[in-house]
Amino acid sequence: MKDGNMVTVISIINEILHYSIYYIPIAGIFVSLWGYKKSRKIGYVMIAVYFLVTLALPPLSRYLMEKNPEYIQTKKYLDEAHANAFADLNKRYPDKFSADTKIKSRVSKVPLCEIILLFGIVLLIIKEPDNNRQNVLGYTEKQEPDCK
Repeated sequence: MKDGNMVTVISIINEILHYSIYYIPIAGIFVSLWGYKKSRKIGYVMIAVYFLVTLALPPLSRYLMEKNPEYIQTKKYLDEAHANAFADLNKRYPDKFSADTKIKSRVSKVPLCEIILLFGIVLLIIKEPDNNRQNVLGYTEKQEPDCK
């Protein structure tokens, strides 16, 4: 594999991992509601609420953090330190760094616990008997026809 292809593959995997914090909880909500529909157990609704909280909490936390004056002050300080570090690098190595050079970095968090929970729920649902399935006569599997 050529070097350029490897960089492309790594960047695609990085994008998938970065956005997995969104699509794993969404899949968890749908799978949990599928389990509730199949077995009518309230535990599946509670697991769906857990996935909903994991989906809604990071944007809410980010919003509240941006309103905090201490966070704003710290962010300004770090931005100034970052700019000073780049200015120093530009002076030392003018051929490698320019004034508009920026470091592109992103941390990809893999929601491993949510993935394990999602697969566990799927395994439980597969083995769960279907309480809503009707037979040919229109009776559910738990009901017996009155033939007395």
